[in-house]
Amino acid sequence: HIHGGDLGPPPRFPRGAMDISAVLGNTGVVGVLVAVVVVLLATLLLIRQSAGSSSLGVAKAKERVDGVVLVGPSGGGKTVITQQLLCGAVPATVPSMVPDFRRVKVASKSIQIVDFPGHDRMRRSMFEHVKTAKAVVVVVDASGLKQVKQAADLLFDLLTSPHSTRDSQVLVFCNKNDTPDAKPAERVKLILQKELETMRKTRSSIGQTEEGAEQRQPLGKDGKPFRFDDGDAPCEVSFASGSAMKGG
Repeated sequence: HIHGGDLGPPPRFPRGAMDISAVLGNTGVVGVLVAVVVVLLATLLLIRQSAGSSSLGVAKAKERVDGVVLVGPSGGGKTVITQQLLCGAVPATVPSMVPDFRRVKVASKSIQIVDFPGHDRMRRSMFEHVKTAKAVVVVVDASGLKQVKQAADLLFDLLTSPHSTRDSQVLVFCNKNDTPDAKPAERVKLILQKELETMRKTRSSIGQTEEGAEQRQPLGKDGKPFRFDDGDAPCEVSFASGSAMKGG
């Protein structure tokens, strides 16, 4: 099951959002992100039963990124989420080596989903995909502290990228919440805040992003600890938890 957690104001999407087309009409942060990760995972059965009005397919490898990009450390569950959305099945996954472009079409709405590899050496290429995306979902295995810290490193690069603006939309999806060691979304949020606070101090003098020569933008406020709830990120960052393996 997927939970938004006790993380402040409720998500801005229709209550009981089972009508995927209606959700996609909402251009707000959760309207885009939750429609793909939360609503679609929660309504896999509905999608599979709507064969007459929906279709699933592979997008052209070189098409422009204009949908939702799944990023995060290897092993976090990005490919499982993608396959659950496509066919409601859990694949025997191996680490992705290249971006996997897919499309989910429900009624007249077509959503592009890009499963981006979690290898560090792919980080620079990641920015070419996320800078034109409608939304970015950072998928993290909430059962492992190492994964959360790796996600913090990636999130730092995303949030300090010159392409990150108030219109950017980011969701941190805390996956594998059905495992005994899984940390709740609120705990993951606090860990990420602490890691980002450390990074903004230690990296402030570096000046460059993983993108290369482009200058990174500042993160947070001088003299104050970094907090998501205080608007210290350049864009809204939402949190949700769930189990992609169980499809919800």
